[in-house]
Amino acid sequence: MTNIRYLILPIITTLLIWVLNTRIGSLPPIGKFLDPFHGYLALVDSDDLNHLQLNVDGLQGQVTIQFDELRIPHIFSENESDLYFAQGYVMAFERLWQMEFQTHVAGGRLSEIVGEKAIDYDRFQ
Repeated sequence: MTNIRYLILPIITTLLIWVLNTRIGSLPPIGKFLDPFHGYLALVDSDDLNHLQLNVDGLQGQVTIQFDELRIPHIFSENESDLYFAQGYVMAFERLWQMEFQTHVAGGRLSEIVGEKAIDYDRFQ
């Protein structure tokens, strides 16, 4: 009985490693996604936006964009025109991946991103 208890933990560990590194259907291995050094969490803790300073043509005054801990932008400007310009800039900056994705969809090149499952959709486009 005691020998079986010592075998259960290595078996469970091996099974967990196998499950996290195995592709399930069209889903990639979940272990790579949850990896704290190379997965999605590596992108969340970036302080690059807090120290970003840009000079953009088209502004009439000074605009300050601050991101809080939830990555919500707070825009401060000297006039309303610059406020709307900065809002559009932040929206495009945060949604650049979506704009790129939509150009692939509209051009019938979605399978370049998501793989062979989208070939029929690309042919329909």
